Amino acid sequence: MKFSNEMIKPVIGKMYKEEVEILSFNINENKDGTLGEIYLISGECKTSAEKLNYDIALKIQKKWSRFGDPESWLREKNIYESELVQEIGELLPKAILIEEKDDKIWIWMEKAEGNHDRNLSVRDYGRIASEIGRLHGKFIDNLPTYSWLSDKYWIVKTINIWSGDAVNWLKDNEILSKECTSNLLDAWENREEHIDFLLSMAKTLCHRDLTPGNVFVGDKVSIIDWDSAGIGIIGEDIADLFAEALVYYDFDIYKAFDLEQTLITNYYKSLRDYGIKLEDIKKVFKLYLLLNWSYRIICISTRSDEATTKRYVKILEYISSRND
Repeated sequence: MKFSNEMIKPVIGKMYKEEVEILSFNINENKDGTLGEIYLISGECKTSAEKLNYDIALKIQKKWSRFGDPESWLREKNIYESELVQEIGELLPKAILIEEKDDKIWIWMEKAEGNHDRNLSVRDYGRIASEIGRLHGKFIDNLPTYSWLSDKYWIVKTINIWSGDAVNWLKDNEILSKECTSNLLDAWENREEHIDFLLSMAKTLCHRDLTPGNVFVGDKVSIIDWDSAGIGIIGEDIADLFAEALVYYDFDIYKAFDLEQTLITNYYKSLRDYGIKLEDIKKVFKLYLLLNWSYRIICISTRSDEATTKRYVKILEYISSRND
C-alpha cells in the first residue's frame, strides 16, 4: 500500500474540521489482521493556527463470505452509519471517514490505545467486563432490530461446525481423564436442553469476537473489530473473552479461576440493576464454554504440537470441571 500526503490530507482535515497541511507521516502495518489490512498512521500537520500531531488507524476490510454469515464484512460499516454508534459510545473507536473502494471498506478511525493482547492484567479484564456489562444493560429492554446484525442462533451454528468430529474423537480418546470425557459427552447428550436454557436468557447486543487482541485498556476501554456483532445472550461475550485468553493468548491456566471470578463479578455488578440474576450469568458462562468452546478446542488440538495439546487438555479439564 502506497500512502501520500494527498491521501491522508482529507482525513486529517476532517478530524480537525479544517484545512490542514500534512508535514510528515509514518506508516506501520499491523500484521494481526486476518481478514483485511490495518495501518497505524502518525505524523505532524499544520492548521491555520498551529502545528499538531496526529495518530490514527486505517482498517481496510475486504469482501469475503463467512460461513452462514455472508454479509459480515459490511457489518462494521453498518454499525458506524447507524444509531448504534451513539449507543455503544466510547467502547467503539470514533470513525473519521468511511469509504468504499473496489469491494473493500476503508474505515479511517481514531487509534485505540492501552494494555492489549497478552499484556492485559486480571484487573484489566475486570474493567472490560464492567464495560461490557454496562453495554449489555443498555440493550436488554431495547434490542436493535437491524437486519444486518448476526442472529441469536449463532451458538447453534458454531456448535454444528465443531461438534461432529469432536464428539467422535471424545468417544475413543485416551488423553483426557475419564471424568472430563464423561462431562463433555454428557453436555453433548443434553445439548438441546442446554441450548433451550441459553436461548431463554435475556438478549442483548453482543460483540461476538471479544478477544484480548480486540480490546485496549487505557484511560478508557476500546473494542475493535465489530464485524460479528449481533443479538446474543447475556454472558456470552465474557465467556468468549475468557476462552480466547486461555486458548489463543497464553493466559496462565493456573489463574483461570481468578480470571473467571473477576469477569463474572464485574460483569454482574454492571447488570444487577436490570434484574439479571448472578446464578443465570454463572450458568450461561459454564454452558457457553462447554458447548461453544470445548468441541472447538478438541478440533484444534488434533492439529497442534505436543506442548500445545497438553495445554489444551488442561483447559478442557478446567472447562469440564465447571460442569456442576
